[in-house]
Amino acid sequence: MGSFESELRLCLGEILGEPSPDPGTDALPFFRQWLAERNLGLVPIADAGAFSWPGRWLARVRRGDGDHAVVMFGSPSGALFDPADAVAGGGRIEEGWLVAPLDPALGSERPYGTEVGRGVVAGPLHTAPKLTSKIVGGQTRRVR
Repeated sequence: MGSFESELRLCLGEILGEPSPDPGTDALPFFRQWLAERNLGLVPIADAGAFSWPGRWLARVRRGDGDHAVVMFGSPSGALFDPADAVAGGGRIEEGWLVAPLDPALGSERPYGTEVGRGVVAGPLHTAPKLTSKIVGGQTRRVR
């Protein structure tokens, strides 16, 4: 895991006020999914280098030694949490994201509830008789 990935984990923890899980590799897709499970998303910021927001946001800062994640804050924005001192070390903001709710009417702790319910599959369900067999469509199956 590179600097950006490990620092992104720390920065999200700083913004959310709780530790973020280890993404392993490919941190952005992992964290997009992880945040979506909490009714949150990463909204890309156009022209992040000139972005001014009185709240916290994430920046990808490029320096000679690679990309780094930084929590920015304030208007004009400055580094609030910079694990690698990328901004102080002369880095340039390349990208930015705002952490925002996907549905403002839902909370983020348990946005989709905790009850287990019954569901319905709408559309054809394609199955294979065995793991290595060809998929067969059009058969009716009862699923529990």
